[in-house]
Amino acid sequence: MCDCYSHKCDSKENCTELIPMHLGDYETEKDEIEVYCGKHIPEFTFDPNGILAWYEEESGNRNWFFIKYLTNNAKKNWRQNHPNVSETIWLVHKFGKIINKEWQEGGE
Repeated sequence: MCDCYSHKCDSKENCTELIPMHLGDYETEKDEIEVYCGKHIPEFTFDPNGILAWYEEESGNRNWFFIKYLTNNAKKNWRQNHPNVSETIWLVHKFGKIINKEWQEGGE
C-alpha cells in the first residue's frame, strides 16, 4: 500500500501548484518532506538532503521538482517517495551529487 496525494508546493511565495506524490508503504509521513514545483526550486539544489528531478508529459513539457527530506527516515526511503506520475522520472541531483539517470524505485 502507499499514500498517494496532492502536495502543495512548499514555496514561501504562496504557490498553489499541486504536485502528485507517492509515499511508499506508509513508511514516510507527509510532514517529513518538502516538495517544490519547477517555478520554486530552491537555489541550493545540491542539498545533501534533497533530490532534483523531472518528468516529461506527452505534450513535451518538462515538469521539474525538488524534494527535501527533513528526517533520516524520509531520506532512507527516498526511492519510494516520488511524484505519482506514469511518465519516466529523471533524477538529476541526489543528496548533493550529480546523477543524471532514470529513477528506479528498487535501486539508483
